[in-house]
Amino acid sequence: MKIVAVANQKGGVGKTSVAQSLLHAAAARGKKALGIDLDSQGNLTQQLTARSSEEWFDVTIADVMDPSMNVRVVEAVVPTRRDGIDLVPSGLDDYVAVEMTLTGAMMRELTLHKALSQLPDDAYDLVVIDCPAALGLTL
Repeated sequence: MKIVAVANQKGGVGKTSVAQSLLHAAAARGKKALGIDLDSQGNLTQQLTARSSEEWFDVTIADVMDPSMNVRVVEAVVPTRRDGIDLVPSGLDDYVAVEMTLTGAMMRELTLHKALSQLPDDAYDLVVIDCPAALGLTL
């Protein structure tokens, strides 16, 4: 399983477009891909699921990254409109929630790594992380 983070501290530079293109390219080649939407704007989530910002998911990446929630990443995975692509969705204000949760956490830099290590090795060929436009704890 390869993991790619699409990151830049500036907004509006095409991070989500690149992330979505990588996911679609993998699916077009018959690979199984997982998108992780760390951006609180949730554009990757909206584009891949066709849900509006009022129709957020019950379990999001914030729940996975919050140690007190005890949510495994597989519980947050949802199918998308495209065969071969699954998603761990974002929701409004998820970035703030994740940052606040991780501020005092020990080994916080390994939180996402630990979550992804729960996935079986053969579950996905590619994981693409759409990062927020900030240099925070999630980056």
